[in-house]
Amino acid sequence: MAPPLFLLVMLGVAVPLLITLGLAMASELQVMAVALGILALLAIFVNPFWGLVAFVGLLYTRPEEVLPALAGMRLTLMVSVITLVAFTFHSIIKRQSPVKTPINYLMAGFALIVMISAIPTGILS
Repeated sequence: MAPPLFLLVMLGVAVPLLITLGLAMASELQVMAVALGILALLAIFVNPFWGLVAFVGLLYTRPEEVLPALAGMRLTLMVSVITLVAFTFHSIIKRQSPVKTPINYLMAGFALIVMISAIPTGILS
């Protein structure tokens, strides 16, 4: 089923206007990062595996440290959260039950112990 013509016209007008507004108010690298991020978001929601690939790529390349204009954008954190949400939606839509293995309980226990051990040192505050 093809999208309505009105929607295509609005997207054809809205996307260039948003890019122009972004270029006027922010740096080119940030606008490019946001545009690529939106494309990646769509790809991740279609297939969450690509989110894992993007996360590993960002984890190794660390673009926030290489390009000062991207400092503070937390791209790796955003990709990981979006991948988690996309995977959850993907699993719910396909009605997949979670795999029940003992490692799941061990991972949850490890996360709980890490949070409890951080309380006395003040890392969480």
